[in-house]
Amino acid sequence: MVAGLLVMLLIYFILIVISSIPLWLASKILGLKKSSLLNAIVATVAGGIVTVVVYAFVIAITSSWLLSLILGFIAYLWIIKNVYDVGWGKAALLYIVSVLTVIVLAAIITVVLLIFAIPITFPHPVGPMPHI
Repeated sequence: MVAGLLVMLLIYFILIVISSIPLWLASKILGLKKSSLLNAIVATVAGGIVTVVVYAFVIAITSSWLLSLILGFIAYLWIIKNVYDVGWGKAALLYIVSVLTVIVLAAIITVVLLIFAIPITFPHPVGPMPHI
């Protein structure tokens, strides 16, 4: 029971670190003074918690999913702004660069998996393909 809980917590911590890497790389790319993996982890965890709380609060009061998304995003930018000690524009740029970093990393991982992974085979018919 305890071992299972420890494994679950270890996996959770590893996933938090992995999900923080794009924000950390983006802060490195932008040359921020407070660029560290620890700051990225803090921003990712705090940003996620604050965004969910703001989203739930706004949707409970207004029933507007669009307003809750906008205010949740602003809350996340506020967390980034405060963790990295930057302005709103730099926080938004950091967010955008982190999203682009995710896209680039996903593309690299996909290419590596396509090159080095075992080829995926699809079942094919025994006879000739029917002409349509």
